[in-house]
Formats: sequence, C-alpha cells, structure tokens
Amino acid sequence: MSKAGSYNLNLFRTGLLLIGLPLFLELLFVVILFVLVNQAESQANRIENARQIRAATNSVTNHYQMASVNLLNWGWTSNRQALFNYERHLEQGFATLERLKEMVKDDPEQSKIMTRIEFTAQELAQHMRRAKALVEAVPDPSFTPIDLPTMIAITKQRNKVMEKIVELSRLLQDVARVSDRQNVTQEDEIAARARVKAFLVSGIAFNILMAAGLAALFGRRILQRIGTVKDNALRLGAAQPLHETLPGNDEIAQLDRVFHTMAETLAEAARKERAIIDSAVDVICSIDEDGRITTVNPAATECWGYTRDELIGLRFNEIIAPDDAERTMRLIGEITKSQTSGTFESRILHKSGSEVDMLWSVRWSNVEKALFCVLHNISERKELERMRQNFLAMVSHDLRTPLNSVKNFLVILDTPVYGDLNEKGNVRKTAIEGEVERLQRLIDDLLDLEKLEAGKMDLRLADASLTKILNRAVEAVSGPQEKKRTKIVLPESDVSLPCDEERLIQVIVNLLSNAIKFSPEDSVVTVDATKNGDYVEVRVKDNGCGLPPDAEKSIFSRFRQFTSGAKSKEGSGLGLAISKEIVTAHGGTIGVESVQGSGSTFWLQLPLKGSTEQ
Repeated sequence: MSKAGSYNLNLFRTGLLLIGLPLFLELLFVVILFVLVNQAESQANRIENARQIRAATNSVTNHYQMASVNLLNWGWTSNRQALFNYERHLEQGFATLERLKEMVKDDPEQSKIMTRIEFTAQELAQHMRRAKALVEAVPDPSFTPIDLPTMIAITKQRNKVMEKIVELSRLLQDVARVSDRQNVTQEDEIAARARVKAFLVSGIAFNILMAAGLAALFGRRILQRIGTVKDNALRLGAAQPLHETLPGNDEIAQLDRVFHTMAETLAEAARKERAIIDSAVDVICSIDEDGRITTVNPAATECWGYTRDELIGLRFNEIIAPDDAERTMRLIGEITKSQTSGTFESRILHKSGSEVDMLWSVRWSNVEKALFCVLHNISERKELERMRQNFLAMVSHDLRTPLNSVKNFLVILDTPVYGDLNEKGNVRKTAIEGEVERLQRLIDDLLDLEKLEAGKMDLRLADASLTKILNRAVEAVSGPQEKKRTKIVLPESDVSLPCDEERLIQVIVNLLSNAIKFSPEDSVVTVDATKNGDYVEVRVKDNGCGLPPDAEKSIFSRFRQFTSGAKSKEGSGLGLAISKEIVTAHGGTIGVESVQGSGSTFWLQLPLKGSTEQ
C-alpha cells in the first residue's frame, strides 16, 4: 500500500487493517498448523495400526499353534484341561482373526490376503475337527494302547494341521509386511513432530514481529499526524503560521483541514474585531494586575490626547482626575477582588490639562489576570445635565418669582388702589391672567417630570376608592366639560387600590382633559374600570378624530402634540409624559388604542396589591 493510499484510509479502516492482517495471518498459521498436526497424528496412527496388525497376526498364529498343541496333549493324555484350552485358543484365534479383518478392510492388498487367510483358517479348522474326532474315537490310552492304523491317521491329520498353521502363519506375515511397507518409520514420526514444533515457534515469532511492526508503523504515522495538528494548535495560540494541510482523506486529515478553516475564520474574526476596536469611538483597553495599561485602541488618542505608545505601560491612576482617583482605585480594587464586572463614572485628565468625563465598564478576566475596560465619553451628556439643571434652576427661581409678582399685581388691579379698569382693560387683564396660569402650569409640569424621572418624588401610597378618584377628576375638568357640553359617563362599580390619590387624580384629569379637548361638542366621554387578575384597568374613550398612524409609539414622549384637522390644540406636551411616569412609579402600565377618524381610548393598568404607607 502506498503512503498516499494509506492516508486515504480512515482510522476505522486503518484499525481494521492493523487488526485484520495479523488475524488473517494467524488464521492461516492455525490452518497450516492444523494440517501438520493432522499429518503427524495420521503418521502416529499408522504406526500404531501397524503395531496392532503385527500383534494381531502373531496372536492368531499363537492361538492356532496352542490349539494344536492342546489338541495333541488331550489326545495322548485325555486331560480335560487340555481340551478346554484347545477350544479356548481355537475360539480366540477366530475372534482375533475377525479383528484383524476389520483392521485391514480399508487396504485392498491386505483385504485380498485376508481372503486367503480366512480360507486357510477354515481348512485348518476342518483338519482340527477331524483330528479331534480321531482322538475322541481312541479309548483311554492309559489302559488301551492305540493301534498302528489309528496312530498313523492321527499323525497324518496332525501334519495337515501343522501345514495349514505354517501356511496361515506365512499369510499373516504377508499382511504384517504389507502394513510395515506402507507405514512410516518412527524417525519419520519424530521428524514430523519436530516440523510442527518448528512451525509453531516460527509462526508465533513471525506474528509477534508482524503485529509489533504494523503497530509501530501505523502508530508512528498517526502520532506524527496528530503531532502536526497539535503543533498547529500551539502555533495558532502563538499567532504563528500553520503547517501545510496534511495529505489524505482520513479523519486526522479532515480534522487538520477543519482546523485550518477554523484558524482562517478566527483570523478573519480577529481582523474584523481589531478593525472594530480600532474604529470604535469608545476607549477600549486592558489593565494588568500592577495597574498598568497593556493594550489600548486608537480612540484614546482622540479622546484623551495621548498616543498609544505614551499610554502603554503607564499606570492608569496617573491619568485619573485627582478628585476621582481614590474612589476609582477603590471601585476597581473591589471588582478585581470579587472577580466580577461593574460600571462607574470618573474623570480622565486630558493631555491638554482639561478633564474628560468617562463611563467605565470593567470586567475582570481570571484567565488573563487583567481588567478589560470600555470607557465611554460622557462629557457631552454631563454638560447637558448641567445645562438642564441650570435651566430648571432658572425656571424654578428666575421665572416663577416674576410670574408670582405679575400674578399678585393682577390681583391688586381688582382693588381700587389703581382705580377702576375700563372694559378693554378688564379683557386684557383676564387674558394676562390666563397666560400667567399657563406658564405656571408649564413650570410645575417641568419640575414634576424632572422629579419623577430622577426618582426624587415620593409617592404616598394608601388604599383609595377608584370612584372617589374619578369623581374628583371630573370636578377638576368641569369647566372645559361645561364649555363643550361634553357628557362624562363613569363606571358604576367601585374598586379599592393602593395608590397616591393626588397623583392618580392628576393622571385621570390629564386623560379626561385630552378626551374633552379632542372631542366634538355635545359628545360623550366614557370611563370604564374592570378587574383583570391582580390589576385594575381604567379606560377613557373619546369620540374625537383619533391619532395619526404610528402615533402610539411617541404619544407619551415629552413635548409631543398632535393636531385635530388644521387646528392646533393648546398644551405643553408634557401631560402624557408625566402621566406615564406616575403610572410607572405605581408599578403599572399605560397605553393608547386609536383608529384615525374613530376616536381614541387611553388605558392604564394599576396593581391591586402593594405596600401602603400613610
């Protein structure tokens, strides 16, 4: 198998080859060993069979000879034991002859000789029976001598028996010689067993060496390729070029290709990340355990005036404004100690000497043992907050005081201090009073909204009757209601809920005022109140022109107003924004449903459960 071809095998097939090839050779070795063992056993069996055949032939000859001897002994001595021995040897001779016949039945040459042996044995048996008959006819020789004719007849019959025994013995020796000629020698058997032992030892040694060689070959190949992948991982971590892609199509080559693809993806992601960091407006930096800046993006130069080389290695507390240095060090120390993240604000000293307000987002990395910081420039926001505070202070003090003075002066005009005003003067005074009232409401709305958004307005929660709240809200809008002859329909059922009664009245008054303002004369404004689980829902429905499309998204924003036809409605545009803040502070929600030309329905949901305090 070529090197390139071996790389095309996956690890599963390589493992099969590593295991299967030795197993195949071991199987072949076992088969050959089995054949050799069978040959050795066959040779041993043939030797044993030849030994048994020779023993059987000798046994047959001996039995027939002993039968003949005992027959003559019985004839001369009339010893009944000799007769018994004769019969026994004759019977055992026939039995041994049958065994011998069974032993050589598979050999044609020996089977042919056995046919002659059986014929000779039958003739021998006949001669013995005749000899026995002659002997039995003789009286007891101890009392009556055997006559000469009888003696001659017995002798002739004995000679025939001996001739047949000799002939039978010769035939049996022929059978033994045929078996010996076909059989292997004991030296051949020893040589066969030696061959089996030699093959067994050499086969085991060869299999061991082959398995070790294959394991070393494939192990070295796999370990080299895995080592290449491992080295690529180290190179990737060290930002060094990777090795070339491994050849082949096995799992390791596929893994290496995936690793190269991943490395390219990571490199591309790193380039994009670096581009994002370099082009980010926020300052992104890392600070080590000693408090030194280790990395920083180019935004620091734009924001703080320092170059990147000036910042790298600099302790970050050296560029913190002195008034914020202690607090900043304490906050960063707490984040580092707890190994968490956090946000805080502090000022950075610009290279020019000015201060820059920054919002810090800090996260401690236990792996890198460093702080990763994102600093957002909030100087403009801080400046806007200061401008807003100055504006609110100006509204609260510089506008409210003159307005109170104007209002007090208008009250004095109703007295005879400056004399009576004519009709035109009274009209102008009334108009001025209305403008003063509108300006005061605008100032109060601005201050209320600021307090609500800043969380500085405390709600005085207590269980209150919703019917009472609605009735007081209707009384508050009775003037506009009578002017437009609008009918307000209230719900019949009552609900008790925890709330700041005055603030909730303010919300309902705002919703009713808008409903009356945008409804035509002689119309109906419907107020519904229903329980919905743990909430009560209040809905104020008018029959006005409705809101423009997508107006629901911005209706509760500051200074947001909508017109009815071509006529603009009066108002500050803060009422709904204030209402939303009040409802949110109660833990509720507020919204609107409107179809242009079919009126609007403002709704609010307030929780029925909550802590109450007087």
